[in-house]
Amino acid sequence: MPATLLCVVPNPSIDRTAVVERIELGAIHRPPRVVAVPGGKGLNVARAARSLGAEVEAVALLAGRAGQWIDDELGRMGIRHETAWADGETRTCLSVLDASTGRMTEFYESGGRVRAVQWRRFEALLAESIDRSEPGSLVAVSGSFPAGVGAAAAARLVRSARRARRRILVDTSGPWLAAALGARPDVVKVNAVEAGAVLGRAIESEPEALGAAIDLVELGGRSAIVTRGPLGAIGWDGERGWAVDPPRVDGSHAVGSGDAFLAGVAIALLRAESFDRQLRRAAAAAAASLLEAGPGNLRRRTAERLLATTTIRRIR
Repeated sequence: MPATLLCVVPNPSIDRTAVVERIELGAIHRPPRVVAVPGGKGLNVARAARSLGAEVEAVALLAGRAGQWIDDELGRMGIRHETAWADGETRTCLSVLDASTGRMTEFYESGGRVRAVQWRRFEALLAESIDRSEPGSLVAVSGSFPAGVGAAAAARLVRSARRARRRILVDTSGPWLAAALGARPDVVKVNAVEAGAVLGRAIESEPEALGAAIDLVELGGRSAIVTRGPLGAIGWDGERGWAVDPPRVDGSHAVGSGDAFLAGVAIALLRAESFDRQLRRAAAAAAASLLEAGPGNLRRRTAERLLATTTIRRIR
């Protein structure tokens, strides 16, 4: 079996995307199209990486009938996955695109509270999956953590991968990000708002983003990437700073573009590509996802085409 991207999914959801002609407050809307996918950041990364050609496995904590739907859909898609089960119901998140403005309005449920014994089963299941994975495999921890799970859990997940000598990517926020950094992940990828929250300052300009990436490495990451939406991303590999300028596309489906970005980083790592190439491939994948409804949905051919027009430059 080839090296695998193992996606950790602590707080999955059914991600629904609706497109309406125009959002009007207080009105009834009947969207002509709704796309539903097994989501949450971890599953968005898994589906995007699989579209890009990676061998993927997901480990997800599910609950209720919504969780069963996710389990069934992953099976239908042919995505290898392991599941632990909790009480209650897996959450649903809704994104509504106003076609007249291109703006997205999002409604994210927080998910139910997870009992300690259920979380321990999830961690044990993940450790087993990591141990089974081929040398050279990657582990990606991304997204929020469910209620009842403290920040120390994020550090334990990182350490579980490190004990097995697997490289680990982290994309989370708040105290869970701070805890994960302390466990020394190989790559930390966050947006400017998330970076600013953990560092205690606003991140707005390119130099501020580079400073944030450097500080994230000082806090424990071996390399760090700060994404800036349509302005691209800044990366620090421990020695050099890089800015990637994304290709221009006429797409409005920004939800999940950060997950496609992380999938692009993972693909490049599995191919042993350089850090600057990782950034280029990630930006091209994120741009390709803007063209498809449903977070994590993209076309490999589009991403490869956009890679040719994705530019990167050294920055100080």
